[in-house]
Amino acid sequence: MKGEFYRMDFDAWDEGTDDLSLEQEAAYLRLCHQMYRRRGSIPKRIPALARMWRCHPNKARKLLADLVDLGKIEETPEGHLTNTRVTQEIDHRETLRTQRADAGQTGGRRSQDVRRKSLISNDPGEAVASTPGEAKSTRERGRERGRGEREREEERNADSGLDPWDEIALERAAAAADQASGQAVAHPDQAGLDPSPAAPPAAPAEPEYAFAEGVIRLNARDLATWKARYPHLDLESELVSLTRWAADEVAKTGGSWFHPVQGALAKRNREAKARSETIRVKAEAETKQLGKPRRALV
Repeated sequence: MKGEFYRMDFDAWDEGTDDLSLEQEAAYLRLCHQMYRRRGSIPKRIPALARMWRCHPNKARKLLADLVDLGKIEETPEGHLTNTRVTQEIDHRETLRTQRADAGQTGGRRSQDVRRKSLISNDPGEAVASTPGEAKSTRERGRERGRGEREREEERNADSGLDPWDEIALERAAAAADQASGQAVAHPDQAGLDPSPAAPPAAPAEPEYAFAEGVIRLNARDLATWKARYPHLDLESELVSLTRWAADEVAKTGGSWFHPVQGALAKRNREAKARSETIRVKAEAETKQLGKPRRALV
């Protein structure tokens, strides 16, 4: 039985896990595998995580806390573990699967209609059944067409530079495809419609962003998520300071800006948290020192 697989953008993975230890990266990878296998989030169960990571439950608890602090894993209010990029990829795959299933049903109905018409037009004694060789050839041609369509789709994605996890790019591509398909209408005379000129199609609405600076563009949901995830940062100021660096990363790697910027914010948040903790400890020490009684001078 053929196993399932998923495509991995290894450049984005290397950039997004640059601040993880080898142990944390391995735990993160196995957790992503489980999400793809279940096609969604997984329950937060420390014993199950310990078995999956082959470690003691205390170690599993520490690894999970590290991945959550680093922004790689999110815990839902229902007590499940999820990852934004995995969720987007699963939704994208389910959409493609549904579209292909609908296309297959349409093709099956058309083929059935053609065979029915052929039987009606011929004499019952002259109806020709396809030989096993012809049926096999038809199946092979169908598989070849399916493979060709998948290869052309992958080539189009590769040529366009679209990241399958980049919601913004996918939404733009889908809107462009819908607009192009909406323009391919039948001639009025052939369709039996009024040949008078139709009103021009309305221009597609521009996507709204809660933050937009250079290549960095975030909707309201992602901006709110990052603010909650990096509480020690002035997020908008940090994003503005990362704009030029993010553009250089995109030009250098040809990938998405999302995960490199996310990794940089996680690193800065840890550094800001460490500085805040150092200041707090120093202030407490000074307060204790001032509260000590002074030795009387003889």
